[in-house]
Amino acid sequence: MKNIIIETKSLIEFIKHDLLLGKELTTPLDADTDLINSNIIDSLSLIQLVTHLEREFEIKIDDSDINPDNFINVNSLSNFINSKIQTKK
Repeated sequence: MKNIIIETKSLIEFIKHDLLLGKELTTPLDADTDLINSNIIDSLSLIQLVTHLEREFEIKIDDSDINPDNFINVNSLSNFINSKIQTKK
């Protein structure tokens, strides 16, 4: 569980710093914020996010992994990352 908490915080910070780029949100960004429907993630930021995740966590994200279930919010991203890390061990 500790890994999920750490990854959640680091993911939120990455999203705030690198993906939002001055965009104003109507609600605060937290682990349950819908990243897709709130327009935080678009096609370009998705590529940036995937690249970051692959580098930061040393995982390979396949095209089939890129679906709303894995990227809908930070909690789902964190769970996805943990499963990828566990799979590579």
